[in-house]
Amino acid sequence: NGWNPSNKFSIYLAKTQLDACKKNGIKNAMLTAWSDDGAEASIYSILPTIIYYAEYAYNGNVKTKKLEAISSSLYSVGYQAMLDSDLTLVEKDEILADYNYLNYSNMAKIILYNDVLSGPFTGILERFKFKNIDNFIRKMRRYSKKYPSFSLYFNVLENLSHCLKIKAHLSLRIREAYKANDLKVLNEIANKEIPLLIKKLDKFISSFFTQWMNENKSNSFEVHAIRLGGLKERLRSVQKLLNLFISGEREHIEELEIEVVVMKDWDALGQLLWCTYRKINSVNVF
Repeated sequence: NGWNPSNKFSIYLAKTQLDACKKNGIKNAMLTAWSDDGAEASIYSILPTIIYYAEYAYNGNVKTKKLEAISSSLYSVGYQAMLDSDLTLVEKDEILADYNYLNYSNMAKIILYNDVLSGPFTGILERFKFKNIDNFIRKMRRYSKKYPSFSLYFNVLENLSHCLKIKAHLSLRIREAYKANDLKVLNEIANKEIPLLIKKLDKFISSFFTQWMNENKSNSFEVHAIRLGGLKERLRSVQKLLNLFISGEREHIEELEIEVVVMKDWDALGQLLWCTYRKINSVNVF
């Protein structure tokens, strides 16, 4: 659910599932992939899971070198490179409700679409540091050059990550600056960071459009055009609103006068594991 896969989590489960099938004499098992809420992720993003699943199902003894050889031979891309495209954004010690952090794959979509003034996930995002974004960007850039036939795939994730890097804690910083009446920081956000984010979004949207048209029919891209276009227009409206406050033309920003309600761990966990655009974007009715 989102642009990035969760291969590590799928592989984590595959061994247990296939062991149970073998133990109980089940001869056939089907591996499925879903495209809920937009089908943002590339159809090739799950290659590591498919390769691992097949190798473990038939041979049982999975060797990393063998997986690399299969991936390189069949798809002209490194197995580890594709596995590295999992963008969990969460560190091992950053967990909710004692749950395995590997399945927080929805985090990228939440960061991107959570509204910077009234987003329901602002209180949750505060708990995570997102320290690995820069490292992820470097990896995607390196793999894009190393594996030309998959350069578009890695490029999309790199461009997405540039947006996430700016937006991850933007809502929190706006709230903190507003509460402290720090007009200098608000001006920096409104007139430097938001324009930069919009510029990065344009680059991401362009690469995502190319990937979509390369892999899919043009049908349904309007969903993403509307969502991403709406995100850009919302950022522009926030910029205007901040500038009205900075200039004194507006005494308050109503969304920032309301305290953020932080979800309890178990409630937040369910949303981080699975959440649709409609629930991420705003607390208001769509």
